[in-house]
Amino acid sequence: MSVLSVLLAPLACSDWPVIGESPFYYYNRRKIELVSAPELLSGVLERREDEAWLLDLASAFGLPEPQIRRRTRRGLAWFSLDFGSSASPVQLSRFRRVVMVNRRLRTFYNGYRTLNGSRVILTGDIVARLKESTTREQIEAFVRRTGVEIAEFSERFRRYVFSTVTRGQDPLKIANSLHETGWVTYSTPDFVTDINPFP
Repeated sequence: MSVLSVLLAPLACSDWPVIGESPFYYYNRRKIELVSAPELLSGVLERREDEAWLLDLASAFGLPEPQIRRRTRRGLAWFSLDFGSSASPVQLSRFRRVVMVNRRLRTFYNGYRTLNGSRVILTGDIVARLKESTTREQIEAFVRRTGVEIAEFSERFRRYVFSTVTRGQDPLKIANSLHETGWVTYSTPDFVTDINPFP
């Protein structure tokens, strides 16, 4: 088996391996642990008009009116919702189950908090900088195995932005897997937050 095959073997599995006991990401070569935050979620709508459906659905499940953020990511309608700590875990779970399978959403990302309580809201992008020794062929193999797209690339700084584009792609785990290949100086998910997620 080639070195490339060994490094990418975990990415070829139909289900992601469990990495550690809790979700995490790497920052400055440190592992930053996270906790799941069911009251936070983000994703990409097929159409911006579907936002009204999403909010009506949340209301129908008896959830409090969420804080909502909107942005356009390369023409896609990205959103995030924060229902707050008062939201019922049972109602959140029911709401999420319906949302996750509805075709009005292209992608759906879980929300997290750092151990100090800061919100970590995923955009679906992964930012990475290649080592000098990393080849284009290695990155192309990584893209094929994970199904991400190359959204941006700076040849001067050897900086990539990868984008998750289909359901089931976890930006945290993909970023961690790329970090663990040893091909990058850093690989981290992109966040949207007004609180610094880096302890």
